[in-house]
Amino acid sequence: MGQDLILPISACLPPPQNPPPAPAPPAPTPPPHPPSPAPAPQHHDPLIEESEDELLLQHGDHLPGLAEAQEHFGEPRTFHEAMQRPEEERDKWFKAASEEIQSLIDNGTFELVCLPPGS
Repeated sequence: MGQDLILPISACLPPPQNPPPAPAPPAPTPPPHPPSPAPAPQHHDPLIEESEDELLLQHGDHLPGLAEAQEHFGEPRTFHEAMQRPEEERDKWFKAASEEIQSLIDNGTFELVCLPPGS
């Protein structure tokens, strides 16, 4: 796909050679402030709150082709779905996923570990 970033998903990485940097000192605590006013009550429409899956299960027979249209035009729900898209779109999703994983690694909020035996 001609990408510069490589996802380190399929292999276990050895432990880092350098110790991780020392954590930054805690930020000063801001002075307390008065509580925010209570938000105005909102009216809930049960149809709006239904998930797409629930709507499709309940009303899918009245909406022929909706699921296929959502799958084709909507955002993919999984990495696998994203990789099934046309090349240009697939490359954009791959790049975004790679950048997100690299950011997690760079920020120390993600660690790649091996699956336990038998998993």
